[in-house]
Amino acid sequence: MVQGAGTPAGSRPRTLAGAPGFPGAAHTSDESVVLLRLLPLLVLLGCARKPTGGSAVHPDTTTLNADAIAGVSDPRLQRILHDHWEDAMARSPTWATQLGDRRFDGQLGDTSTRAIRNHYDARRLFLERIHQLDPTTLPPQDALTRAVFEANLQADLALEPCQFELWNVTSSRNAVADHVRVIADHPLQQSTDFGSLASRIKQMPPAVEAEMQRLEEGLRLGLTADAEAVRRAVAFIDRTLDAPLAESPLFAPGRDPIEGIEASDLKRLHLEHGAQVRAVLLPSLQAYRRFLHERILPAARTPDQATLTGLPGLPECYASVIRRHTTLSKTPEEIHAIGMTEIASVHAEFLALADRMFGAEQPELATDLSALFAHLRSSPDLRFDTPESILAVAEESLRAAEAAVPAVFHTLPSTPCEVRPIPANVAPFTYVAWYEPPAVNKPGIYRVNTHAPETRLRHEARALAFHESVPGHHLQIAYATELSETPAFRRHGGITAYVEGWALYSERLADELSLYPSDLDRLGMLSFDAWRSARLVVDTGLHHYGWTREEAEAWMQANTPLAANNIANEVDRYIGWPGQALGYKLGQLEVLRLRSHAQTTLGEAFALADFHSVVLDSGPVPLTVLADRVEAWVAQGGGPPEPPKAVATPTP
Repeated sequence: MVQGAGTPAGSRPRTLAGAPGFPGAAHTSDESVVLLRLLPLLVLLGCARKPTGGSAVHPDTTTLNADAIAGVSDPRLQRILHDHWEDAMARSPTWATQLGDRRFDGQLGDTSTRAIRNHYDARRLFLERIHQLDPTTLPPQDALTRAVFEANLQADLALEPCQFELWNVTSSRNAVADHVRVIADHPLQQSTDFGSLASRIKQMPPAVEAEMQRLEEGLRLGLTADAEAVRRAVAFIDRTLDAPLAESPLFAPGRDPIEGIEASDLKRLHLEHGAQVRAVLLPSLQAYRRFLHERILPAARTPDQATLTGLPGLPECYASVIRRHTTLSKTPEEIHAIGMTEIASVHAEFLALADRMFGAEQPELATDLSALFAHLRSSPDLRFDTPESILAVAEESLRAAEAAVPAVFHTLPSTPCEVRPIPANVAPFTYVAWYEPPAVNKPGIYRVNTHAPETRLRHEARALAFHESVPGHHLQIAYATELSETPAFRRHGGITAYVEGWALYSERLADELSLYPSDLDRLGMLSFDAWRSARLVVDTGLHHYGWTREEAEAWMQANTPLAANNIANEVDRYIGWPGQALGYKLGQLEVLRLRSHAQTTLGEAFALADFHSVVLDSGPVPLTVLADRVEAWVAQGGGPPEPPKAVATPTP
């Protein structure tokens, strides 16, 4: 999952970035999760240019304008993209800061209902403008950019029927989580940065009030969150607000040394920040907590109405989010059936591998999936014992992958990737891991959950690392950000099915590169494949067929070897973020289909590194556009595609 991505992601989200109320990954998907806590989708799959070291470097307006239209030759398209990017930065100031655009550092962004509706109106106007531009009159690269831009606008508008801003509350998507992230992500490189952060904090109480007003409007319309999701949100808020001062993320700025700021000045800035948080922000966050507990929770949906089927007046919502996250025209029934087929296939792989591993000594594990899954869940030897051991395997897996990938990639990104734990205040309430795309003065970060290590399964750790870092999210997202002759919205954007489909494809690619040292690790790979296949069944089961939370958890328990805490968090995620989980498996299946087609058609002329270049050189695109690109490459006879102009490292 992509956070910030989306996030993160980040794993890192394409809507009103920085505005609470939209489900999506983020510190920034994506997208591309991450996966990944939830923030606006624009932030989730958004990411930033290559980080730099030392003092802050702020690009001038000329550079920012050039980034917005990089690689675009048609002046009509240039104007549309320039206007759109300026609009996006002004509406999403915290995201702009992450991308290195420091013009809006002291702004938080308007999160009122009126501003959100204006956002959708602006998207419609941009869609009208792009429709006036005939793609047949454009050079090929401009036509590709036009197609991706149009798809992104349509994906934005796909969220409108759901009215998430009026009801969506989860442990990852709430005002406290959102503003903690703003504070954590604000770059602090010089004294003036504390001033811009103080300006943002001053605007947080009105933003919290705006969220409560939106949720009140939702109550009047009969739109409410799921009760369990609200309870988990309140528990997260309590843990955050009750954290000791020395551990609280709200009071972190200035706690650690900052190069270029004298210790005495930093102490003063830290104390000033803490005083402002106590006087200005904490009262509003405490009021928000009371509002959720006393106003929203009593009216929240019961377990038998936890999904979109329990919300009145949103008949188009699920079909819209399916189109948004998959870029395909598939019905819930079709997706559910694909999921059942894929689950049956991976179950057969489980039994074949288990027969090789256990057939002679423990035959019941080779013939009975429930026995195998129980063994994988309950064997103490398969669990971690310390947070440090989790981080060690993550680091080892990342470095092994970095050494292996030059064999199947012509070009690799130069941006580094680091392994870090998920912050302690968030870890008990969130996913197993996510990826935070690179931002100014920050590398790409693979965040792994080290909370309660005795519940974390060793055999799944490597597949998780390959998905979130290399050859998964980090390789693809950092690669995209370094495509210097590609307009900014494509470099820093994300399309769930592309970003998450690539990351899931990477888990199997890692096996081709001999990165799983044992069959037990391969069982972890299959476990993760079953997990993503199950999402097709469970997400549609919840939001189309009306399953309860308990039914969804029971189905995953029976059909995957995931740990119980992972299953609970996942189902909570599917309820609060409908449709997003569908992009993983459907995206992977399309990448695998295109690769198989290319191999079959090209024969000996096929080279895996060539195929990977075709997939990655465009940056994130809808699956239909990706298919067109691969088809055109195959029709030309394959071979290495023309290298993109990118700040990247040719492989030896």
